Amino acid sequence: MTLPLSTAATARSTPADATEPWTAPAGLLCLRPVRPEDKAAMATFLADLSPRSRQRRFLAAKHRFTERELRGLTVVDQDRHVAWVAVDLADGGERIVAEARFVRLAGRPGSAEVGVAVADSLQGRGLGRMLMATLAREARRGGVTELHGYVDSGNRPMLRRLEELGARMAVDHPGVMRARVPLGGSPCSV
Repeated sequence: MTLPLSTAATARSTPADATEPWTAPAGLLCLRPVRPEDKAAMATFLADLSPRSRQRRFLAAKHRFTERELRGLTVVDQDRHVAWVAVDLADGGERIVAEARFVRLAGRPGSAEVGVAVADSLQGRGLGRMLMATLAREARRGGVTELHGYVDSGNRPMLRRLEELGARMAVDHPGVMRARVPLGGSPCSV
């Protein structure tokens, strides 16, 4: 898999029109920051996730999302709350097929909570890994030194990936693990 990453950008936050092409097994996808106008596409993406994938992403049996929740997922400042999406460019559209984000923890500017969701049909193909690398790069730029996340204890692929990244894991409560991933200095370390 090849992703041309921009190394010239040094701004703390990424412009909303920044994009990164990625050739996936399913075709050409574009990784870019989420935009407020993505609300309808985000609603469709979340509705199309299997119940298991929604449970793993939100740690709850979410069947629908309110307008307020969708606004919270798409209207972000790209500093305290950084969110990227992968969009499928087939047929001239921009269908969201994955989303990843981090939100800085209040009172702890060097720490942020992370969340990732990938369309069921694209899971296991490296897209979540690529989005995590993008988030890690953006986090480092903004001074974040560690990412935190809550993971369904049945989500073995994510737990394995976090272990590969050197995450420190602990049981948060029954069925949920808390992961803490230190961000190294290298842009390629997550």
